[in-house]
Amino acid sequence: MFMLFGCGTTLYGRAKTSDGRGRIATKWFCLINVPIIPIRSYLITEETDGPDLVVWQSTKFALVPLDHLFRRHLLVWGLSWLTFIATIWILTVLTPAG
Repeated sequence: MFMLFGCGTTLYGRAKTSDGRGRIATKWFCLINVPIIPIRSYLITEETDGPDLVVWQSTKFALVPLDHLFRRHLLVWGLSWLTFIATIWILTVLTPAG
């Protein structure tokens, strides 16, 4: 994930899985920190190593791609944009000119 001045990719969402194995998040392309296009959904699992030092413990995360959830996000994203465009079009057609 990389963001520069609010533009780039980042993970949004933190839904817990039903079996408690991890969390589900979706990677989004963002402009000005606003998610624009979903890229892929992931299962995020935590892999904790033993203590490296007396007071330090490192935590690593594994990202497992979930294609079936991504398709659903993409469908909802497409329908949302279609609804937005249709609403704007209807408002422009129904608004009297001048």
